[in-house]
Amino acid sequence: MLAFVPYMINTQRQDGKAVNTIKGVGDMSVLVNYRFINTDNCAWHHKLNGGAGLKLPTGKYDPLSVATEEGLPNMQPGTHSYDVIANVNYTIRHRTVGINLDCSYTATTANSESYKFGNRTSVGSIGFYQYQKGKMMILPQAGIRYDHTAKDYTNYSNCTLDDDGGGWQLFAAQGVQAYYGKLGTQVMFYEPVSQHYASGMVNTRFRLELGLVALIK
Repeated sequence: MLAFVPYMINTQRQDGKAVNTIKGVGDMSVLVNYRFINTDNCAWHHKLNGGAGLKLPTGKYDPLSVATEEGLPNMQPGTHSYDVIANVNYTIRHRTVGINLDCSYTATTANSESYKFGNRTSVGSIGFYQYQKGKMMILPQAGIRYDHTAKDYTNYSNCTLDDDGGGWQLFAAQGVQAYYGKLGTQVMFYEPVSQHYASGMVNTRFRLELGLVALIK
């Protein structure tokens, strides 16, 4: 079982100047995965996990700022909707060097304001090096990530589609994870390599993720 509680800080810039910053606790996600493969054959290690779960409407969502266009919908930390998530994760490692492949799909529902965010697909490939000494383990990482978002419905009840919404982004990713026993931390930096989002009217400058990890047995 996996649980994620994000805190987001999104800054909107126009002509290089920050015009709006929205921050707050995002939507919590809970996933249940089954380990289909877990082999440890001499120097080779294989793991294949897959499962599904729910994204809960626990995050901050300001419908007034969305309605007045003061805050873009995708800048909101939360969505006010229940969404279904399916994911697959495969890791292959030879001694201390490995590759992680993951794919997730989010099927969204309309929120109480009848706004429906587009369904999302995310695919990533990350190479890593594992250094371990005693209870300490450090994993430098680098790879790529592709995100695709379908168009939003500004009014799902009336089937009103946002023709300028949705799009895709390709990121170069790099970062590090560090664990000591059952506690860990991670830092990931995503820089856009290519993107076409919101009909080209919105461009992501970068994405920075900081995280704390607690393993419970």
